Amino acid sequence: MGLDQFLWKVKKEKVGYFRKVNCLAGFIAKNYNFDSVDGIVELNQNEILNIIETAYKILEAKETPEFEKKAKSLMPTKQGFFFGCYEYNDFYIDDLNNIIEVFKEILENTNFENETILYENWY
Repeated sequence: MGLDQFLWKVKKEKVGYFRKVNCLAGFIAKNYNFDSVDGIVELNQNEILNIIETAYKILEAKETPEFEKKAKSLMPTKQGFFFGCYEYNDFYIDDLNNIIEVFKEILENTNFENETILYENWY
């Protein structure tokens, strides 16, 4: 039980999975007006690049006093029942690195001319 998030190609091939990465849920909710218990958002190539770039921008500040402010501004945690940690700590940094890794792999393995990536969450 908790915040489970999936990324799908239209043919329902799972191409990514996150467990309790509530900052991604918060980013999607904030940027796509999406705050649903169960729903789907289509992500195009530019939107995926934006997610990766946002995670990198936050990581660049991780050793500075501005880190938490930047994280809260760009990719805030999202509170919810069994959503995991809400702190901007090593777990949050691990989540950002995981986001970068998964989305980079999706970019490398997706033909956006004939494939669609869908973000889905369920809790």
